[in-house]
Amino acid sequence: MKLRSALLAALLILAACGGTATTTTSTTAVPDTVPPEVAVLTADLVGGCFMMGPNCVRYVVYGDGTVEAYRLAGLGAQLEGTAGIDPDLVAQLWHEVGRTDMEALRARLGPGECYACVDGIDTKLTLTVGDDSWFFDSAEVEFDRREPVFALVDTIVRQASSLLDIPIIQG
Repeated sequence: MKLRSALLAALLILAACGGTATTTTSTTAVPDTVPPEVAVLTADLVGGCFMMGPNCVRYVVYGDGTVEAYRLAGLGAQLEGTAGIDPDLVAQLWHEVGRTDMEALRARLGPGECYACVDGIDTKLTLTVGDDSWFFDSAEVEFDRREPVFALVDTIVRQASSLLDIPIIQG
């Protein structure tokens, strides 16, 4: 339960944090239907959650709405649980990212803040649509929830954290 509270706090920080976007360029059209096996979103909540033990979390969200939660420890990740969220929400994110000029989005974002530098939690996102992917780090660029991409990411991560309670490990 404490980890859930920490994750919810991290999600509130998500609204104030940002990320650097990097992209690969694709010449292939983005499919209208989200492939079920594609990891559309990977969200790492990292930083102060390592203070008591390996308590930072990675959520991997697939096109069919499957969410995997991993406990991050050192250089590895251990699967802690799987749940399902509304696949229509994932499809909304897929289509929003597919129609958003991610370079223009990055240019609109303000500077981020390193919450992990003071035992807080930073968020690192990887968004994938078709052959393109973008990486955002909240320590570098502000995640502005007025932007539809970040509003959808926030909703998805909140749902994932509410379904996948990962107990705190001390030590």
